[in-house]
Amino acid sequence: MDLNFKAGELERATGKMALTEYVLAKTGVRLGLANPVTVRFDRGTFDLNDLSLRGRQGEATLTLKARDTLLEGAVLGELDISLVEFFTPAVSQSTGVAKLDFAINGTLRSPSIFGRAILSNGFLKTPSLESPFENVGGVIQLKQNVISIQSLEADLANGRVLTSGTVDLFVDRYPKISIKADLLGNKLKIYPFQFIKIHGDIHVHGDSLPYLVDGAVVVDSALSREKLSTPGGQILKSAQYTPPPGQTYESDYPKFKLSIAANAERGVLIQNELFDVELKGQVTVINSPEIPRIVGAAEIVQGKMTFRDRVFQIQSAAVLFDNPTVINPSFNLTAATEVNQVKVQLFATGRLTQPKVELTSNPVLPESEILSLLALGMTSEEVKKFGSGDRSTVEKSEAFSILLHSMDFNRDVQNKTGFQIQLDESVDQKAGSSIFRPRTETDSAAAPKIVIKRKIGRKFELSVGSTVGVGTLIEREVNLDYQVSPAFSVIGVWNSSEGAGAGVDAQNRSSFGLDFKVQKRFR
Repeated sequence: MDLNFKAGELERATGKMALTEYVLAKTGVRLGLANPVTVRFDRGTFDLNDLSLRGRQGEATLTLKARDTLLEGAVLGELDISLVEFFTPAVSQSTGVAKLDFAINGTLRSPSIFGRAILSNGFLKTPSLESPFENVGGVIQLKQNVISIQSLEADLANGRVLTSGTVDLFVDRYPKISIKADLLGNKLKIYPFQFIKIHGDIHVHGDSLPYLVDGAVVVDSALSREKLSTPGGQILKSAQYTPPPGQTYESDYPKFKLSIAANAERGVLIQNELFDVELKGQVTVINSPEIPRIVGAAEIVQGKMTFRDRVFQIQSAAVLFDNPTVINPSFNLTAATEVNQVKVQLFATGRLTQPKVELTSNPVLPESEILSLLALGMTSEEVKKFGSGDRSTVEKSEAFSILLHSMDFNRDVQNKTGFQIQLDESVDQKAGSSIFRPRTETDSAAAPKIVIKRKIGRKFELSVGSTVGVGTLIEREVNLDYQVSPAFSVIGVWNSSEGAGAGVDAQNRSSFGLDFKVQKRFR
């Protein structure tokens, strides 16, 4: 650039300006100058022709001329809308084109621009939502520093979004935003829910950071399968955003804060290793789009909870989300079940991290007896009727079963690897007796056994079993089941057992076998 002008009269400069190269780029986005451009100025008069910017999709051209500082020009063509990624962190990815039609007039000292951009088949992705905006289409008008959004529509999470509003641009401060979005049946994924289907309206407005996102939505249905025992304590992940009074901006603060009222008459399902329930409630979504939190209350419409194989029907339950920084609600719950003609009532209160549980029964039993009844299916008096070896086996087998269930271990392993884990017991039915020594209870004592199964292809199933823990019998077995037809199978069996004693008391045996299984269904 080589210009001569009097102080304060830049618009009446004389000289030359050349633009030889311009590139604006990031991963997946590139916008560059199509051809070098040279412009000559003569006291406020010039002609600028064919200044074109070319993206991966489309090309836009600026033509501009001035006569004695009076402007006349236009911006025409198609521009890659991925350009928006450079102007706001609220958009992490964008594709598509916008058809431009803008007119420029006024003076060099005070230019004016107005016109519109027509969007079609656009794609936008924001960091705060897992689902992208697809098939974005509509009209955006520009008049001086005011951007008007007219009938902008998009697909979002199996629903539609209709958007309108204005954005006022300023040189010396943040834009003033007032945008309204109507949500129509969108199924969003917001932690801890796999999906939330909603409809309602959202309003984004404000003239400084963080902008307020408020509104009211109705929850049509929702599903959460997050486990209560998630490793790492995700459910108690603290909120990162609590703005201090009077502070309008910090570099690590989100650009938006939430205050969205959500109402659900029913249809909110919670399904995990403990609960299978349906909720209703009224809550307010607060904090930031990156880490949303809720305050409000919910109650159970219907449902059940499971302790091993014991199903408790929930009679009443309420949940209060009163802490905006962590998901750790207070609750109260009443549920009941029946085991061996004993009615058991469960009362639970407290917080998710520190629950308090009380058990009562009819007929009346001590709490320790109720726990034994729930865990083993019998009271301690009934357990004592077994021999010591059998009682030990029952207790160990039940302990392993409760442990696997409480960790939801079996389901995780089967979903991720295809292996199915089962608890069984092993009893040595071939143990002999001697007339020269008395028979002890441990001679026929059983031991808990873990069996691992896996389907191999469509016709083979392999199972491997082994006893665990301390016992009088160490047994290992391998079964291979080949399904010849739906009604006929061949099973190969290998079995090995070792006595836990020493010397003459130890009995080691191995065997191989072949079994045939025939199935017939009768009506």
